[in-house]
Amino acid sequence: MLTPSELESIAPNVTSGKSAVALKLACDAAFAFAEAYTDRRLSSGTFTEVYDGPGHEKLCLKNWPVTSVTDVRVDFSTPPTFGTSSIVSAGSYRLNGEDGQLVLLSNIDSTSNYLNQGLFFGSRHYRGVTPSLRPPTWPRGYGIIQVTYTGGLTTTHRRWPAIKAALVELACYTLTYAPQGGVGATSISYIDVSQGVGFLQGQAGKPPIASAMSVLDTFKEIPFGTQIYG
Repeated sequence: MLTPSELESIAPNVTSGKSAVALKLACDAAFAFAEAYTDRRLSSGTFTEVYDGPGHEKLCLKNWPVTSVTDVRVDFSTPPTFGTSSIVSAGSYRLNGEDGQLVLLSNIDSTSNYLNQGLFFGSRHYRGVTPSLRPPTWPRGYGIIQVTYTGGLTTTHRRWPAIKAALVELACYTLTYAPQGGVGATSISYIDVSQGVGFLQGQAGKPPIASAMSVLDTFKEIPFGTQIYG
């Protein structure tokens, strides 16, 4: 997501005199830290993940934004096997790609397995209620939903510049302060604003990586009601 040449172009005052090996290590370290900190993939890819059933209409996918969904499977077996018989019809849900949400449009199973889950919608309990009379609700249960989808950020996404800027700041921190074993002075700007990148200027009273962390925090959590395995 960040190359040594990009880092040199954006922050020449920091990268000047640094070896190619050091620049690559700084870029790789910045990206690895960003993904570890946010506990998600920041670059685009295809993912197969298992989720808890949230018990409401929205299932929130981890690596948003989401470009497409290959399939969704719901399996109440113990343990779930997610065979082809558990595939949910694509017409049963709608994808909100930017937020990575699968919104259920119609209840997906009228079998006793589904009814016995005992679903809640708001303060009302829907155990045993005819599916057609219940609002669309993803079934509640531990690790019962598997989703295969394509998601993550691409270079054309509107939030890509913010992630790139955060990676630049982290890489510059690695090159400048990590070798010293601690955080440097506050209110520092790594960025040569003549390069057209002016939003990484340090904030008074905060360490140099504060603005990078504030950007990453916005990617750190998935919305309420979702638990992921693996």
